[in-house]
Amino acid sequence: MNTLVIDAGNTRFKLAIFKKNEIVWQDAMTVLTITGLEKVIAEWNPEATLVSSVIHMEAALVDFIRLLPNNIFLNEKTAVPITNKYETPQTLGRDRLANVVAASSIYPHADLLVIDAGTCLKFDIIDKDKNYYGGAISPGLKMRFESLHHFTEMLPLLTHVESAPLTGVSTETSIQSGVQNGMLAEINGICDEYRKHYANLELILTGGDWRYFLNHLKKPIFADPELTLKGLHLILLHNYRP
Repeated sequence: MNTLVIDAGNTRFKLAIFKKNEIVWQDAMTVLTITGLEKVIAEWNPEATLVSSVIHMEAALVDFIRLLPNNIFLNEKTAVPITNKYETPQTLGRDRLANVVAASSIYPHADLLVIDAGTCLKFDIIDKDKNYYGGAISPGLKMRFESLHHFTEMLPLLTHVESAPLTGVSTETSIQSGVQNGMLAEINGICDEYRKHYANLELILTGGDWRYFLNHLKKPIFADPELTLKGLHLILLHNYRP
C-alpha cells in the first residue's frame, strides 16, 4: 500500500510517499500546484493521503486534495497514538504533534525531548507513558540572523559558519558568536533543565539545521531529519486501516 503525506510548512511543502512504513520517494518545494500533485498521484497512486499544514493553503488545492480517496486533514480532532495534554490543542503546530508521535515510536518506553531546529527552534516533551505536555518555541538560526539585520540599520545579514568563535573580533564574527553560541547554549541549557525532571531522558534532533547542531551539541543525541514526515505517516495509519 502506498500512502502520501503532505507537510505544508512555513517555508516549504514537503511530500513523501510511504510503502510498508518506508519512505520510497520525497520532495520539497516552495510552491505546491495541482499540476505537480497530479503527477505524484499518477505515478504512485496512493491509497490514502494526510495533509498537515501550518499555513493557509490555496482553496483550489485543498478542494483537489479533498477529492482524493481516504484523505485526512490533520487537526486537533484527529486521533493520534499518544495522549495529548496540551492545554490549547487547536493552536498546537501539526509538526510538533507529528514529531512526538514519531519519537515515541522510536523510543516507545522512554522519556523524550524532541528538538526541532528549523524555521523556529522547538522543544517538545513526551514521557514514557506517551503523555505529551508541550514545550517551547523560539526563533530559529536563520530567523535570528535576519532579525538582527532587519531591526537595525548597520548590522549586516549573515549566515552561520561551521564554528563560531566565543569572542568575536569583528562585527561579523560577533554576530555569529552571539547567534550560534547563544543558540547552542539555549539548547544545552534546556536539555539540562529537563534532565533534572527526567533522569533517563532521550534526545531526538530534527529540522532543517539538524546537521549543524548535531555536530556541536552535547552527546548523546539521536538525529532523524525525516521525523515529522514519519510522525504524520504514523498518524495516517492510526486513522486509516484498510
